[in-house]
Amino acid sequence: MQKREALKLSESEKKLLQETSMYHPKPEVRMRCQGLLLNDFGMNQKNVAKFMNISENTFVNWKKAWLSEGLNGLIRKEGQGRKQIISLDNPQHLEVIEEALKDESINLKALQKKLLQELDISVSIDTVKRLVKNRLSK
Repeated sequence: MQKREALKLSESEKKLLQETSMYHPKPEVRMRCQGLLLNDFGMNQKNVAKFMNISENTFVNWKKAWLSEGLNGLIRKEGQGRKQIISLDNPQHLEVIEEALKDESINLKALQKKLLQELDISVSIDTVKRLVKNRLSK
């Protein structure tokens, strides 16, 4: 396959990508399917990348993954992606969060500051909110 060659999908592959682009639970997979469909429709990979606000190399990687592994190639594997900065699975992190939550007057900003002071971990308010929500739902 030449680098700039457009995909030539069969009807069953098109149908699979169309359904996946609409119904898959992960937005990143839906986006990858849409990009491949655009390329098959005739849009060159440079324009697909520009339209989707990604690098051309990223799109080439999606194509390679599709050609070598099919739909499974478009799904992020375990261990790929950004590693968590803070986790409720880490006993040290959990202890600091639980201790802070015992104080009923603590707010998200105060918890954010406590995480920075005690664990030397800088996280956003959204991350703190997500941690508290996940902890309270357990």
